[in-house]
Amino acid sequence: MATRGYQSYRGRNHGKLALVIVLVLILLAAVGYLVAQEYMVYDDEGHRHLELPFLKKGQTEQPQQPEDTTPDDVDLIIDDTPEAITLSSFDEEAKAQRLTELSQTLEKVEQVLNVSEEICKSAARNMRIIGSRPPFFVLGAGGNYGTAKYGAAKFMEVCSTLGIGQECEEFCHGEFWVIDRANPVFMIAPTGAGFERCCEVATVLRKYGCDLFVLSDDEALCALGKYAVRMPLCPEWTTPFLYALPFQFLAYYYSYEKGLNPDTRDHTDPFRKTCSRILTRGRDMVL
Repeated sequence: MATRGYQSYRGRNHGKLALVIVLVLILLAAVGYLVAQEYMVYDDEGHRHLELPFLKKGQTEQPQQPEDTTPDDVDLIIDDTPEAITLSSFDEEAKAQRLTELSQTLEKVEQVLNVSEEICKSAARNMRIIGSRPPFFVLGAGGNYGTAKYGAAKFMEVCSTLGIGQECEEFCHGEFWVIDRANPVFMIAPTGAGFERCCEVATVLRKYGCDLFVLSDDEALCALGKYAVRMPLCPEWTTPFLYALPFQFLAYYYSYEKGLNPDTRDHTDPFRKTCSRILTRGRDMVL
């Protein structure tokens, strides 16, 4: 009987068995290598070697404690908190100068009221006619960041219209990305430290298509606005006293344009009005 085909078949089985053994050995070697990595350490000279736990000699080396370099006599010095800057912080001459500047600024209050009322009334009417949409953005720089927050608060408090007061530079990195052309922007920009940046932002906003209301003592910047109040010159640190005034007119007349009564503010939820007096005027918490 011929057995040639059978012998050939059995030979192929031996080849498969050898291949399986080789693969198992490779797998075991790989597992062993991975496990050994956990026990590879470097000596002081940077040489790498294998250090297995069961081969280490009985004693465990204690970690070296860092040397205590703290001196025995340590004096703790705490600087006093600096005092707030007030008029008492200045010498007599500087104090007198500041008081003079403030007095001269306050003398211009009536001038600002006379100049701004009709402009603000007209702007409020136009905002209603063209369908200006909130939020209303009020921008200022330096000390007039607070004036911007004040102006935005007037729109919310009197007109029930969302206002956002923001520092001019911060606006460029945040709210500018979500502003709509129907959102009016009020720019507070007296000449001073932040004036140049305010001019740049105002130029971009007008090119973008926003209705811009400018409050400034600079004629060229006022010409850039759709609406503008040319403010009198005064020291930059006193400008918030004057630049806050037009927002009273703007909120007052825009409230009327919306059909609200700013004198009685009947549109305001009575409970919310009570809470506001408690929060802002320090009255007893009685609800």
